[in-house]
Amino acid sequence: MMNHSTLHFRPATEVDPEAVRALLRDTCYQGCDLNIMNLAGWSFHFGTELSLDAERLVGRFRLAGRTAYMAAVTDGSWRETLDLIAADADRLGAPLLLTGVCRHVVPHIEAAHPGRFRFTPVRNLFDYVYRREDLATLAGKKLQPKRNHANRFARLYPGYVFAPMTAADAPDCLALAEQWAARHGAEADGASAGGERDAIRYVLSHWDRLGALGGTLRVDGRLVAFTYGGAVNGTTFDVCVEKADTDYDGAYAVINRDFARSLPEQFAFVNREEDLGIEGLRRAKLSYHPHVLLEKCAVTLLSSPEPCLT
Repeated sequence: MMNHSTLHFRPATEVDPEAVRALLRDTCYQGCDLNIMNLAGWSFHFGTELSLDAERLVGRFRLAGRTAYMAAVTDGSWRETLDLIAADADRLGAPLLLTGVCRHVVPHIEAAHPGRFRFTPVRNLFDYVYRREDLATLAGKKLQPKRNHANRFARLYPGYVFAPMTAADAPDCLALAEQWAARHGAEADGASAGGERDAIRYVLSHWDRLGALGGTLRVDGRLVAFTYGGAVNGTTFDVCVEKADTDYDGAYAVINRDFARSLPEQFAFVNREEDLGIEGLRRAKLSYHPHVLLEKCAVTLLSSPEPCLT
């Protein structure tokens, strides 16, 4: 195992996406926070920087005016990693705060420093993870309403075309994203809405480098929905963005289903990310009956005040 005296951060946009994917490919990390498309795309909003080597990935960013960290360790060196993060936070004069810490990581942190940390579940940031097969088939009684929506769309627009997304679709996708933001801007604060627009622009401008996969839905040549994402690990695909023109009833159900069908067979699970506490979004994500509601925690020192991240 390599020894490190400090973490070496650089902007997330400068880190090799394939190196991040390679580190996580054979792990059980499923959280959307570690998808390089999110790390790089949202770096304009959060100021995300990454420290990456063969053993660990550590992210540092700004959250609600605070310095925060996220980490993935592949060689079991949690004690060393936590000590490095604590030293970096101390150097910045910041209280130690880790976010996006999935439940399977908690025992490793506790074993590394018994009784030192507080683990606070943050419900608004739990990820919705589905079986790809469920999304692709919409089989069973629970998903019958989704089948009905998709079937209605097919009846209304029998000539619709789903196709894999390419960089050439970028102008139409940006236009639809702007249209969606104008209609639904009240669902997010201005900063978050701006952050998403920046993330979408970044991903569409670096499509091949990021290894993005996406899909488009067109009716009579008009783009009515698009979606894209990337791998978190070797079996979990993270859907970063899904936008649809709600004037086309059932467009969301179809783009969701057809994109799941198009994903490589290696992806048994699809992470559709968190609901951010938005009531309508929570209802929509629950209505697809997730296989796992991926619990994520904020981690702070017991000697620090309990974090408020909701």
